[in-house]
Amino acid sequence: MKKLILPALAVMMLAGCNEPEIDTTTEETMKSSIQEVRNSLDDADKPRFDKAIEVVALSNISIPELLQAKEKEDDEFIQNKFKETLNGKSGKDVIKLATDIENKKHAEQQEAARNELKALEEKQAHRELATEKLRTFEFKSSRIEYGKEVNGDAPATLIITMINPEKTSISGVHYAIERYIDGKAYPETVKTFYYEFPEAIAAGQKGEVVLSLGNKSAWAKDEHMEPSSFFAWLFRADGVDKKPLYDVSSFNENDKARLMELKQQLAQ
Repeated sequence: MKKLILPALAVMMLAGCNEPEIDTTTEETMKSSIQEVRNSLDDADKPRFDKAIEVVALSNISIPELLQAKEKEDDEFIQNKFKETLNGKSGKDVIKLATDIENKKHAEQQEAARNELKALEEKQAHRELATEKLRTFEFKSSRIEYGKEVNGDAPATLIITMINPEKTSISGVHYAIERYIDGKAYPETVKTFYYEFPEAIAAGQKGEVVLSLGNKSAWAKDEHMEPSSFFAWLFRADGVDKKPLYDVSSFNENDKARLMELKQQLAQ
């Protein structure tokens, strides 16, 4: 019985070792050998092979190389890259390699997503801290001054006072102004501005932000030309290096949406 079984096993092992392989020597051998390799696979593996051969063939060429080849109409370069990757591989080799490539790509994408998520969470935390810190700044419209009158008109200037509660100096501020009249806000009037102090405002000191309102005549029909009708608030304060010390605009609605998207992606 052993004399019958051993030769049979040897034949099966040899058959397994002689799986057809892709031969990319010529266009004809490549096409025929790919078909031969496909035909040698089980029906369940054939669709996997069809998908895998595209994954493997494209794995050996970078996006810049592909774009450059297309720009130069260098089809031969692309074909050679495909042949180089597929040559000598069996159907199982192609399927396994494609699986490895996709697993590696997925792992890299997940790692990139985790890094991006971490960066966005840090930005979100900074926004929360900035919101809390900027609320401690005393920042309000205090008075309107008029310059020297010329030809019946004079420049109008809004003066906003600020007290720096921080332990470090503030070189400039980014702020917004909104008209606020008789207890009603007018969001459509919101405008943002930047003001750099002539000298940085030291810790605990008071400074003034100067905003030109144009000429007095432009406000002639405005019945609410008083400081309280110009509501001011900070959204960024810069340190002496002119870099943001606190900045609530560093995390916006797009960042928030992306943060949620990444959390869902990594939870799958």
